[in-house]
Amino acid sequence: MAAINFTTMKTRVKLRLGNMQTSDPFETYVDEWVNDAANRVILRALTLNAKSKQNLFPELESKWRTDATTAGTEYIAYPADCLWIDSVFSFDSSTATDENRDPRYVMTEIADQRTWELLDKTTSTVGQPRRWRRFSNRIQVHPVPDSNNLTKLLIIGFAEESDLSGDTDVFTIDYKWHPAIVDMAVYLGAVEMEWTETAATALMAVDRRLQESISIRGRENASDYMPLSRVMNDPTR
Repeated sequence: MAAINFTTMKTRVKLRLGNMQTSDPFETYVDEWVNDAANRVILRALTLNAKSKQNLFPELESKWRTDATTAGTEYIAYPADCLWIDSVFSFDSSTATDENRDPRYVMTEIADQRTWELLDKTTSTVGQPRRWRRFSNRIQVHPVPDSNNLTKLLIIGFAEESDLSGDTDVFTIDYKWHPAIVDMAVYLGAVEMEWTETAATALMAVDRRLQESISIRGRENASDYMPLSRVMNDPTR
């Protein structure tokens, strides 16, 4: 199997949507469906395999470093090209420059709204930020930093796929995921066109391919390591 370029993806999507012609009013949206499908596939795969996310898309693993927090402000801008946040760290100092040497702390994600609302009633409201959540297009931290507790954040996660535009462009992620992107693009198109059965079939195909690709990536990563017991008993070593 080889990588599927932009033109081929669009051709496959149109064939599965009734051999869509250029005269079809929906044809103008095919580029959008394919590009949107890539990030949807990534998010769906990360959700299905939450415990081993790092094995899935090493090509998109990224770090973002924020500017120093502002006293009395509990929000920080969400990184523009960040698709999924895996972990957030805070530093003891707003002047920290070395993420490997400067002391840093893992911040706890509080995703539940009601739990977040209870924080102000059960914990200090001002201090060194130790908790975070995504709030709209921002990252909200708790406690709120004051002038004595300014910090910088290190965000680790996965970047968005870049949109394709050229005929021979291919997505950054491994080619094993490309058929699922085609399936997802078919799903998005079918939903737009109100083809219910086609949409349902395409979404099932997405999940089937994702499970296959997740399984393959798991075996590939496992093959990179030899258990210690095998190493010790290997007569060739």
